[in-house]
Amino acid sequence: MKSHKLLWLIICSICCAIVEPVAAQELELPYLWAGIAWSPDSQCIAVGTLDGLYIHSASDLSVIREFAMTRLVNSLSWHPDGQYLAYTATEHIQGEPVVPSVYLLDVESGTETPILQDIGYLPFTVNWSPDGNLLALVVDETIVLVVDPLTSEIVFEHVAVQSDGAVFPSIAWSPSSDAIAFTSYSQSEHSHIEIWELDTLTLQNTLLSFGDLVQWSAAENLLGTNAADFELWDPNTGELAQSIEVGGYFDVFALNPSGELLGTHTSHCANERCTAMESQIEIRSVSSAEIMRTISGEFNSQYPFRQKMQFSPNGEYLAYASDGYGTIYLWRTDTWEEVARYEGYRNMRD
Repeated sequence: MKSHKLLWLIICSICCAIVEPVAAQELELPYLWAGIAWSPDSQCIAVGTLDGLYIHSASDLSVIREFAMTRLVNSLSWHPDGQYLAYTATEHIQGEPVVPSVYLLDVESGTETPILQDIGYLPFTVNWSPDGNLLALVVDETIVLVVDPLTSEIVFEHVAVQSDGAVFPSIAWSPSSDAIAFTSYSQSEHSHIEIWELDTLTLQNTLLSFGDLVQWSAAENLLGTNAADFELWDPNTGELAQSIEVGGYFDVFALNPSGELLGTHTSHCANERCTAMESQIEIRSVSSAEIMRTISGEFNSQYPFRQKMQFSPNGEYLAYASDGYGTIYLWRTDTWEEVARYEGYRNMRD
């Protein structure tokens, strides 16, 4: 691991120009998003799309860099040093998705290096370890891989055992980079969260939670997930540390870097017969579970699995990508004022 750190330390981090926040505005963007990722300095948001990868200013979501590609970028993750973006992608040949691969993009030079090519299954999720040495992947919703990006060596592989087993496309690293957590589920068994220790390649703990998304709270070393309520688990003891009632259909969440705030997207029936739905963003205090802010809007999505919610690394912004058609919202966390919004293929939603 030490040799990896020395290699990554020579990488010069790239910074986007700092622009003062402007009034909320809507921008038309000609693509369909598939993933978002904050830069480590909180100045940029990378967006994966049907035709490549785009980098936007966090102040107003204007496009700073474009990397046009003939592939769908499914998921992406920024290296902690800021120089590289790892992303999973699927080539499109004559309209058909083929050759799923994992790449490393040098943001400054635009040079990309394949890490895993033609892996045979669709890669859904990629996530850098906090120390920047390893990449974790969820592939085809059945396989979890941890890869050394310098050598392309697979250092950990987990395959769903049951014939109907699967792995939800969400994966979390422990703050110390020595363990990963993900949700396994099947029709024959209840879903549960598995925590694997990478040094020994052993199952450290199993959490009996019905959640599917996972996020490690670095501040408290607790694991958050979206079961019927929001849950925080102790990964060492396997005990439920806290449960926060959210209500409604609870499909995506994010913890801020300090672990003090919880952002959620929930949907509720708009009438007694539930023939229509309405949704909202809610911001809660984790310690008191009280709602601090409610943000209403047209957040409903036909594709809940494509939703993304992320606080910026400095905690000053919350980004929410509400559907598969390019709509991304950005709020400041001090005032909860909407800073910017852009719309993608709005006509495709009709």
